[in-house]
Amino acid sequence: MKFLVLSVLALASTAILRKPRKLRTLPNLGHVRLDWHLCIHTYTSVLVGAYQVLTEKARQLKILFPGRDSNNRHRGAQFKCPGKDGQYEDARQCDKYYECIDGLATEKLCPDGLVFDPLIRKRSKCDQPFNVDCGDRTELRESPQPKGVCPRQNGFFAHEDPAVCNKFYNCIHGDHTEITCTAGLHFDEYSGTCVWPDAAGRTGCNAPTNTLKDGFKCPTEGQKDTNGNLVVHPKYAHPTDCQRFYVCLNGIEPRDLGCQVGEVYNEESQRCDAPENVPGCEDWYKDDPAQAQPAKKN
Repeated sequence: MKFLVLSVLALASTAILRKPRKLRTLPNLGHVRLDWHLCIHTYTSVLVGAYQVLTEKARQLKILFPGRDSNNRHRGAQFKCPGKDGQYEDARQCDKYYECIDGLATEKLCPDGLVFDPLIRKRSKCDQPFNVDCGDRTELRESPQPKGVCPRQNGFFAHEDPAVCNKFYNCIHGDHTEITCTAGLHFDEYSGTCVWPDAAGRTGCNAPTNTLKDGFKCPTEGQKDTNGNLVVHPKYAHPTDCQRFYVCLNGIEPRDLGCQVGEVYNEESQRCDAPENVPGCEDWYKDDPAQAQPAKKN
């Protein structure tokens, strides 16, 4: 459009600003002397008129055709700026929005995998889907941009193996990071976090390995504190090694841990302690402080 305006103005200038001849013979009119001031007035009128018509047409085109959707259809004509500059959601598509500047709407899309949240009080209003209530805006862009294990460029996604429920991917611009949930939890795509298996509601998940190499398994009855509350990560003393102990993550997944050299595990206080404070482990480091004795006293 800019090129069209400049072309018309150039043609008008060329036609009118030619130096007029002092005398020109017109049929049946005799000799007429052209007036230079009249030419200037005519030139100005033509330019002003052309500018007004073409700029108005350009303004209309910009309003009616601010952008195209994935089907190459003009959709911007359906949105009218409310009068205040800002960003406004599309009525049907959750990852589409309009940016209004001086009453003109420009159609835009959030980065692939993110959706538009009009309630965010930041310049960038695109966020993770689990943080946004799209309501009736159920549509998304028709052409996602998958890369590797990421079905979309951005977001939190379940492991590609449906049986692996305790791992997920954090995708940023198509680059992924694999994350493992805390023991006993499953990844939930609807909340974007790790939750208890019954809350995630996923089926076909592999059962976690709940037995250590030495045969230890977390007790099914759990462990309670002095107030009668269930301990989330209970600890248990090793049956033969004073320095070692077990912790059961979320009460179900065992881990084999140990105290630093010079200390032994105190089952009563649930922490590492000096050997003399733990009955049966007083002489654990008697011969060599850096070496543990082969067996715990009974």
